[in-house]
Amino acid sequence: MAQAYIQAANIGEGFITHEDQVDNGLSFVGHPADVWTVKGTKANIDAWMKRVGGTRMAKAKAQASIDAFMKSAAAEAKKKPIDDLPAGMDIAAAATYKLP
Repeated sequence: MAQAYIQAANIGEGFITHEDQVDNGLSFVGHPADVWTVKGTKANIDAWMKRVGGTRMAKAKAQASIDAFMKSAAAEAKKKPIDDLPAGMDIAAAATYKLP
């Protein structure tokens, strides 16, 4: 079984289908920055990637994309007042995500 990191924007209905999962044996885990971990045969992963307009990435590049997304999201969050955060909590420090 192959595993790939694919960056593809979720287009909604039809993005991941019953056929993808059951008939083609693919499994999916979504991550920030439109990064997906996809497991299955290389041929089925490639067919899904082509259908959704995705791009295969090395794990390090996928993690870098997630890190940039999280940094940007944290910067945006810091611009907004958040009254219910514990005193001294840094929203940017809390905004991390590591690929498994």
